[in-house]
Amino acid sequence: MNTLTKENFWNDLSKTYPASVSEFWQWFQSYKVEIHWTKVFNGSPILESLPIEFQKGVLLAFMNRMTQKYPDLMDESEVHLSGELESDLYFLRSFFRELNQTIKTK
Repeated sequence: MNTLTKENFWNDLSKTYPASVSEFWQWFQSYKVEIHWTKVFNGSPILESLPIEFQKGVLLAFMNRMTQKYPDLMDESEVHLSGELESDLYFLRSFFRELNQTIKTK
């Protein structure tokens, strides 16, 4: 797997952790404006079409933002991706699970 596609990542995550995935897509819309997404990419590619390294960068930015927004979620220093896809997928799913729980209790 070279990308986190709708089929292999986002669809399942959306069903399992809807609140956190919704939070991600809301954040992502403002993030695209903030970083001038269309200028950076000379157009408006969808996240899933980008190389995995770009996707991970976006997800790291999101996770860092969420640890600031929800301080009880986890310490910002715990947010990391190892570079090994299986490990990263496990961490991402764990993060979205914890965020989903946090959102539901707020």
